[in-house]
Amino acid sequence: MDIAFGCDNTGVTMFSPSSENHLFFSLEGQVNPADIDVVSLFTSEFNRITPIEVFTDEPLNSRGSPIIFYPEDSLDSLEKRFVACQELDPESGKPLYIIYKSVTELPNGERVTTTKIYLNARLAGAEREHYLQKAMLYYLGLPGQTYNYPDSVFYYNTRSTTDFTPIDIEAMKTLYHPGIYEGMSIQEVRWLFFNN
Repeated sequence: MDIAFGCDNTGVTMFSPSSENHLFFSLEGQVNPADIDVVSLFTSEFNRITPIEVFTDEPLNSRGSPIIFYPEDSLDSLEKRFVACQELDPESGKPLYIIYKSVTELPNGERVTTTKIYLNARLAGAEREHYLQKAMLYYLGLPGQTYNYPDSVFYYNTRSTTDFTPIDIEAMKTLYHPGIYEGMSIQEVRWLFFNN
């Protein structure tokens, strides 16, 4: 349950597929070929685990949920008031992962929130793959973390875990259970699983 409720969630947020079941990730900034491979492998694994299908049959830089590899020094230029959640490097204090929710007011007075995830472009290897995977999981409705399972990709104190454990797989299956719907509270989810 803790995995489906992250640092900025009070209810279930999940990917609601279009009629075509499409969700696209938009990789921007300092992207390398290995990043594209990570996205392809991730979507294949996610589709195997859940009843939802995520497709990557369009160029990854076209449209979709933006994941931006940004230069380390430029991350400090982002407006702090729009930073919803971030992880910092414990040694340097520099941002590694930022969930950025900017708000734009339209001419009719409506306020629109746009979510982007920024990753530190200097990330490399398993650490880079971990944060890219974490960004995709966030967009799919799994922003949370766990304090109980150190091998989990959702473990609060990991920066390099990339392999899904059985608990990770169960969390994904739970979120996309047929009885779960967008906006459910954690109490409603607990009632669904523990009273049926």
